Amino acid sequence: MKRITALFVSLLCLAVMIPVCFAAPMRARAAVSDYSEQTVYQALLAMKSKYPEGMRFDNSTPYSEQKPYFWKAAGQYDVGCAAFAAILSDAVFGTSLPVQKFQDVRSARPGDVLRYNGGYGGHTVIVLQKRSDGIEVAEGNYNGKVHWGRIVSFSDLQNGKEYFLTRYPQQSSTGSGRGDTDGSGAISIEDVQMALIAYTNQVSGKSTGLSSAQLSRADADLNGRLGVEDVQLILIYYTRNVVSRQNIPWDRLLQ
Repeated sequence: MKRITALFVSLLCLAVMIPVCFAAPMRARAAVSDYSEQTVYQALLAMKSKYPEGMRFDNSTPYSEQKPYFWKAAGQYDVGCAAFAAILSDAVFGTSLPVQKFQDVRSARPGDVLRYNGGYGGHTVIVLQKRSDGIEVAEGNYNGKVHWGRIVSFSDLQNGKEYFLTRYPQQSSTGSGRGDTDGSGAISIEDVQMALIAYTNQVSGKSTGLSSAQLSRADADLNGRLGVEDVQLILIYYTRNVVSRQNIPWDRLLQ
């Protein structure tokens, strides 16, 4: 039992210390500490104090020392509505996490950037939240100003789609929710702790305390069983992708 307790303490210390080590080199910190949709949504709303409703924000707005705004995540220079979406995206997700394209607007999440043509030319918005009748957005250069809370229908967005971009790290391409032990939709330190407790229970001859679905998600190396390697992998994924924003897929972590 002493050996199990020592292992538990050692791994828990790693869970506290490794995020600090990985976070140290970061130049641009993000507003979110995890990628849950509610956390991202609240971080976006917090930006209203800096970009209030009705604030001038058009193609001539100075975004920094130089205009247009360079959105490193997408590798593009933006002005107007596109610059506004990029600035909010960087404020929430940081600058190092790249964009990924997706196709179906109904899968959009808070913080996603949508570019569409509504019949009056291209326009870029950033998603606040999904509603039953469409997407609630924040936008710059809406009649030359900042506007919060407009609802754009799913059909208008999908039919006029130019591109939809997300900054959320991809989950595993093999195994739904890999590493997301608690099934929250985002990998966090709580997933590491759940897997660790389950593993120590297992070693001591007790029930893991996890459902079959949770055990499947905790099996990070996909070998069909829960081992200390799974706890370590989830911890590494969390520190590399959530804390340090390196966007490293599972397959590379296993190399």
